[in-house]
Amino acid sequence: MEEQGEVVREATRDIEPWDPRKQIRSVTSLEAQLSCGFLRCHPEKWLPGFGAHWTPLMSALGCDLRVGEIKPSLALPDPQSVCFKGSIDGESVVVALDPSTVNAISQEVAPMADRSKGALFLVEYLAQRFLACVGQCHAGADPTRVQFSGRCALDDVDVMASVRLSFALNSNPVTVVIGLGRAVIETMDGMWRRQLHSSIRPSLGAGTLRVEVAQLGVPPHMLSEYLTSGTVIDLEVPASDCVTLRIGHKPFMPARLVSIDGRLGCQVIQGVLSNLAVPDGTSRLSIEFGAVPVDVAKITELGQVGAVLPLDQALNQSVSLVINQERVGEARLSVYQGRFAVEVI
Repeated sequence: MEEQGEVVREATRDIEPWDPRKQIRSVTSLEAQLSCGFLRCHPEKWLPGFGAHWTPLMSALGCDLRVGEIKPSLALPDPQSVCFKGSIDGESVVVALDPSTVNAISQEVAPMADRSKGALFLVEYLAQRFLACVGQCHAGADPTRVQFSGRCALDDVDVMASVRLSFALNSNPVTVVIGLGRAVIETMDGMWRRQLHSSIRPSLGAGTLRVEVAQLGVPPHMLSEYLTSGTVIDLEVPASDCVTLRIGHKPFMPARLVSIDGRLGCQVIQGVLSNLAVPDGTSRLSIEFGAVPVDVAKITELGQVGAVLPLDQALNQSVSLVINQERVGEARLSVYQGRFAVEVI
């Protein structure tokens, strides 16, 4: 991203405004809020030996059950799910099984019970066993209190998010969704953040996180032209939602721009960054959406792929021109022949 860029001198009829409302993905404020904690956590690490607890029962039933992915999610249980209410440490939860999972369990575990009340009795027993297993496997400092209350309607519990567990039952995929309320979600969110903070490197310091579209190496004698109102600069990078997060001049993480309830933000993505230097004898001109002061804890949280950083900026084309981390001008982000360009204001 460290090119010189080029001043567009011909007629600017090919310059089009960049429209973030059409070009970037929307995320909810809830996703942004939980993106560094709950949505990044690994619940299976808090449930060691979970799969082993099912082995004796499944062997007795003549079935093979293998635990697959355990993943936090904002997706709520299927409205058609068979649901059972319980509580974990006094906070209500819902264990939900969609119709295909109920049918698969019935067919594999007790085929004669299919399409009968016996199937629901079987599923209810397994749901009760499931919650008890969570309590037995929990790796927290304090014992977990688990209570099972029986079948319920999905709206009997105020569900905010969920943990989805995928299993293979005799090679057939089945899914159990644990719907969780706000208190449980906030507890898991805080647990994960504290776990991250415990691994902070002493050498890591606070700083300013910069959301950068491109960097240009500009010869000093051309700076005045590049900063003159009305100048159009071809940034020579493809127009996209991709940005680079930097701390000072150092690249930190690649990210994509997102919309958070009509405000601008960015979400960390997987990728490789290069730390290229601008050519000798040139000034580093950075085109940025914003700069956010961050402490060590926040830097650690934003090192996770999927983490979302809200920016204090409306969803528009406004960008800053920055030299040596000081704002020296303002511009509008545009598109020129499929590449990003800026129109200096």
